[in-house]
Amino acid sequence: MSRWRNPALALVGLTLLADLALAVPGVRYVGAFLLLWVLPGFAWGWHLAGRRWPGVEEAAVGLGLGFGTTSLLALALSYLPGPFPGRLLAVGVHLLVVPTVLPRRHGRHPEVSEKTSVPLRALCVSVVIISSLFRLVNLGYSEFQGDEGVIMVRAAAALTGSPDQLFLHQKGPLEVLLPMATWSLSTTINEGQARLPFALAGIVGVLAVSLLGARFLNRRAGLLGGLLLAVNGYFVGFGRIVQYQSLVLMMTGLGLLALGLWQERGEDRWLLAGASLLACGLLGHYDAALALPAALY
Repeated sequence: MSRWRNPALALVGLTLLADLALAVPGVRYVGAFLLLWVLPGFAWGWHLAGRRWPGVEEAAVGLGLGFGTTSLLALALSYLPGPFPGRLLAVGVHLLVVPTVLPRRHGRHPEVSEKTSVPLRALCVSVVIISSLFRLVNLGYSEFQGDEGVIMVRAAAALTGSPDQLFLHQKGPLEVLLPMATWSLSTTINEGQARLPFALAGIVGVLAVSLLGARFLNRRAGLLGGLLLAVNGYFVGFGRIVQYQSLVLMMTGLGLLALGLWQERGEDRWLLAGASLLACGLLGHYDAALALPAALY
């Protein structure tokens, strides 16, 4: 019982704090961001870890699945007639988080040894800190530019009940669903707030590449690959705006990582997670199909 209780109660406690934040106008966005883009990922990470504290790889894959789950739920709700039902979205997210507190029988899962976990965590912390500095500082520095404006207009129209906005969008719906879902719970949104989920996706995408390098080559390769991607101007730029590139990087990188874990451990849940993440990447843009040859390999 003790193996599942502590992480489960931590997740429920954070969910309650997010719910309380939604009731306070000054911090409502914080509650919406946590409830939509962070807590579902934590729930998936604990499910993948067999109801124990997740490792770095399990937590990263869980965050990607959290993005995908929330986005798919928002997509399904957008097809309902009338204005977008933000309250139903919140209920759906809670239905993902609440089952975490329920005990279940599960087999033993391989433990991560101290020798392997400590260097891997240090690698990940270094990559996350550097990529965060380039993506999070002064995120709301400018007004919406170019395609950002188009995406936000479509999100606003979809929130008010326009049924064809996602079909008129000439790219995948994922980049519209993120600000739309956030806006539906926060009730207001500005440039920095709209960009923050994309910045988080960019950071997780860099982490995914670093973990891939560490798993398939060695930790030095993972560190160098992650650091190069963390400061790469292309990915830094797209990690600071409302566009699909960071989402595709995160989904495809984590999808390949999950498939690698399936190949190593032989557990079907990793195969399902990898396939789901690659499918969600295609909802962002067909560029995600470029990862399919590596996935098949």
